[in-house]
Amino acid sequence: MPRGNVENLKSNSESTPEERKKRASKAGKASGVSRRKKMEAKETAKMILQLAATSPLDQYLEGLGVKEQNRTNQTGIIARHIVLAQSGNEKSARLVFELSGDISKQGGEMNVHIGNGDDGVIVYLPEVEKLEGDDL
Repeated sequence: MPRGNVENLKSNSESTPEERKKRASKAGKASGVSRRKKMEAKETAKMILQLAATSPLDQYLEGLGVKEQNRTNQTGIIARHIVLAQSGNEKSARLVFELSGDISKQGGEMNVHIGNGDDGVIVYLPEVEKLEGDDL
């Protein structure tokens, strides 16, 4: 349903070809600006994720045994999600499995593949709703 002043809306059939062309040009330029902003934000996020971890994150990763050249912000975020997953945080567990490529979604179930080739084990994680009083 349209918002604002509906009386100001004109359908394309009521507009002249020149008006339609002018609106399309304006929309195309706005779309380009929006796409560039999204691309810049994505590039900025990737750049910051690849920066070297600073203290205390660097010390935390060192304590986990991560080599110095691998201690980045991205590694720190993933390591934190692994710790959360180990403590029972289902969303973190799903994220870690998705990032590792060991999880696929089929028919509303999450399939986690653990192991190599045919020797692996498949764990089914059905979609469940959060129960009342559940702390996770």
